[in-house]
Amino acid sequence: MVRRKVGFGDGAGALIDGFRYLSHPALRAWVIWPILINLAVFAGLAWLLTGWLTGSIQGVMEDLPEWLNFLRWIMWVLAVLMMALVFGVSFTTLTLLIGAPFYVVLTRRAMMLVSVEPFPSADTGITALVQETVSAVLRELSKIRRFIPWVLLALVISVIPVINVLAPIVWLLVNSWIFAFQFVDYPIDARQRPITETREWLAEHRAAALGVGVGVALCASVPFLNVVAFPAAIIGACQLVESSRSG
Repeated sequence: MVRRKVGFGDGAGALIDGFRYLSHPALRAWVIWPILINLAVFAGLAWLLTGWLTGSIQGVMEDLPEWLNFLRWIMWVLAVLMMALVFGVSFTTLTLLIGAPFYVVLTRRAMMLVSVEPFPSADTGITALVQETVSAVLRELSKIRRFIPWVLLALVISVIPVINVLAPIVWLLVNSWIFAFQFVDYPIDARQRPITETREWLAEHRAAALGVGVGVALCASVPFLNVVAFPAAIIGACQLVESSRSG
């Protein structure tokens, strides 16, 4: 039961504390492994996409007259922009889905460190871990389904003349809400509470949700910082939600 109101400063501060906890011995392995796996996956995708784009551009250029060779550079610029767009759109979704098995354990261990109420040790058996992983992935997909309308709304605003000047602010707010929902749900799910309780918590602590959400959104836009921002956000959200339980 929620007993204490938390604000914007609590949300931003919880994210900072999450970064401080990354090197904690009880959490370190569950932070490092998903980062390494995600880096490997995205490096592989970048290699495959670069190879495909190189072959495609060379194939097109072979059919063009020599005086149009300058188009090669234009096509490469467009290709790089396309790669940036693809990775930008897919990064969050893929990172959270790939990291789900590790983030389940990370959340439980973080809860044992910051919980103000007794938190039981997790069953470390393979069967229990598989069940929790499947449940976590399904819950991630459920959250993604909830985010799609908001993303579509931001996209529509981005292409409407005059109104689209507000697009950067709209995208920041949408991303902040998505990240807040995403990470606040981890500690609530760890206590086996329904996803509706996450919505209730966010509704009651809008300022705190904005604090952690904006922080993660800004970190996610910085290369390399974004890969450690997610585990830090999970740990920070655990602390934030638990602090709201303390009287």
